Amino acid sequence: MLLPGGGAVNAQSRKDRLTEYIGYFASDSLKGRGAATRGAILAREYIAARYKECGLQPFFGGDFMVPFTKNGTSYCNVVGLIEGSTLKDEYIVLGAHYDHLGEKNGQIYPGADDNASGSAALIEIARALCGERGELQRSVIIAAFDAEEIGLYGSTALAEFLDGLVGIEHIKLMMSVDMVGRYNHSGKLTLEGVATIRDGKVLAQETARRHSVNVRTKNFETSVLTATDTDGFARKGVPTLAVSTGLHPQYHKPSDRPELIDYEGLDKVTGYLSDFALQAASDPSLEASGRLAGKHSGKARTFEFGVTASVGQGLLAFPKADFTTRPGMAYSAGITSLINIGKSGFQLDVLYENAGARFPSTSEPFGRGQMGLQSPRGRHRGQFRHQGGRPDAVLGLPLAARRPVPFRGARPPSHRHLSKGILAVLMRLEFTKMEGCGNDYIYIDAARFDVADPAALSVRLSDRHFGVGADGLVLIGRCPEADFSMRMFNADGSEGAMCGNAARCIGKYVFDRGLTDKRSLTLSTKSGIKQLTLHTGADGLVDSVTVGMGGFRIEAEDFSVEAGDSLLRGVLVDVGNPHFVVFCPDADAVDLQRVGPSAEKHFEGGRNVEFASVRPDGSIRMRVWERGSGVTLACGTGACATAAAAVTLGLAGSPCLLRMDGGELEVACKDGRLLLKGPARTVFDGTI
Repeated sequence: MLLPGGGAVNAQSRKDRLTEYIGYFASDSLKGRGAATRGAILAREYIAARYKECGLQPFFGGDFMVPFTKNGTSYCNVVGLIEGSTLKDEYIVLGAHYDHLGEKNGQIYPGADDNASGSAALIEIARALCGERGELQRSVIIAAFDAEEIGLYGSTALAEFLDGLVGIEHIKLMMSVDMVGRYNHSGKLTLEGVATIRDGKVLAQETARRHSVNVRTKNFETSVLTATDTDGFARKGVPTLAVSTGLHPQYHKPSDRPELIDYEGLDKVTGYLSDFALQAASDPSLEASGRLAGKHSGKARTFEFGVTASVGQGLLAFPKADFTTRPGMAYSAGITSLINIGKSGFQLDVLYENAGARFPSTSEPFGRGQMGLQSPRGRHRGQFRHQGGRPDAVLGLPLAARRPVPFRGARPPSHRHLSKGILAVLMRLEFTKMEGCGNDYIYIDAARFDVADPAALSVRLSDRHFGVGADGLVLIGRCPEADFSMRMFNADGSEGAMCGNAARCIGKYVFDRGLTDKRSLTLSTKSGIKQLTLHTGADGLVDSVTVGMGGFRIEAEDFSVEAGDSLLRGVLVDVGNPHFVVFCPDADAVDLQRVGPSAEKHFEGGRNVEFASVRPDGSIRMRVWERGSGVTLACGTGACATAAAAVTLGLAGSPCLLRMDGGELEVACKDGRLLLKGPARTVFDGTI
């Protein structure tokens, strides 16, 4: 029997069919099957034809295609169903992604193992299960996922889809088949996650003996550097198995070609996985163990241990003597442990620290410096030891950066003054400058670095001539009521309640640096808890963020303010911080430097002032004077306040596109609540 693109199926062995599938998926004509490319479309059409050939029925609707949209781009999963019998409302999900890296710089990345091998195996597993459909008690969903390589989009979308359609509690197992074509290279098939199902290890090993396959089982997926299509299901509490023959030197390279596939091994692996899936779908006693991998549960282990070490410089500072020593060698080493209890915990440290400082000679105060201080009782070396407490504190005093100040006059500082000195250690304060539509702030991870006086630091660093240059300072912290917290200080040192642009940048900061792998976060601010939805680009990094800004309140629809010789009429809006929105014919003609300061100071405590013009296309041109910072290129809360005022007054619809000096933001007003979407960008990292 001849089938389109399938060859003589009845005359072929399973190994022959696997070879044919991989040859097609990894062919140059598909150009690496990049997500949302012509090659990916051809691949999924081929998979749908094979599903039909195997005897699968479409899972939803009239065909196998289940489309979804992510970041404005359309993708498509290919999903089939084998209906069970007595437990047909329970499901086993078997999946493999069919997309790969596509074409880069004129080179095709064929992805023969990643994941043409998994896609090929999945088709043959489906064929085998269709032949045993009379034995199946549970229904089996066969899913070929799109857009895995750019963010696990396909599997995550299907997990959400199934949760809404059948209820995630009815999914009894999800198995991801990802890179199973190099059995000869690794010598084993690895199953990660056997502890998520009761007696999962026993089932895996008994099945392996029947097929003479060397199976390595791991209780859970543990790698924090890699992820597969189990992720979206596991985070919803579904037991999952990640199946692979492992990485190899050709991973994610143009050399991952069909001729390197171990087809004998792939044939054995496919037979093994078909049998395993049959057992899972036929055994009514199969159930979840209630255990999840730490990376999927979001919960820290009860006990965690580690080591810490540092090398740097130490010095002594004596403010009353107007004197600071020269730095000397400093180092520390120790062990640290954490006991996690829910969202709180205890940290226990044992730390050895040693620091030296260079004192000038007491007999030659302007001469050569030496290690130690000469005194009537002999030579003493500036040294301390410390056990317990935090590594960033010494003898109960916070670490501080000190600028060496030479002492004045011919007399050296007396021992009486020296005895009153403060012990300090040089430290490096790492920061990141980020911007959202040109609204730039300096971001510091407050969990790593203590900032004793953030208001003063904001003034110092925000100066665009003598500092780093920014609209202010943002501290990223941790708190029990949300994933992260934010404190924002304006360039003048005043603390703001909320900043939409800063909130977006925090989302990018914590995700790109691996502080979280969540794409939906909560952020605690002085104006309440905000919801962040992260959108990643092709490089896997966050390029834009949607912030749930919460509700807004129109305090006055027609309010007048005298600003110099001008009378301004506008709308008072509260979006967690106060705004005065002035609609005018031409926002670009407004002299912000002249009217902004007096308009801000008209209100007790100050108020952000926006000037906005509604354009014929419905977009809004907006410029802003921010309290505490002056003219800025953009303001996230200002955009929200302007959109809320425009929608309330009937001047614009929702969503609104706000065009500011630094870029564009989109604000949606829905049911009295605001959603702010816009870009976030890292400018540079630095150390002070």
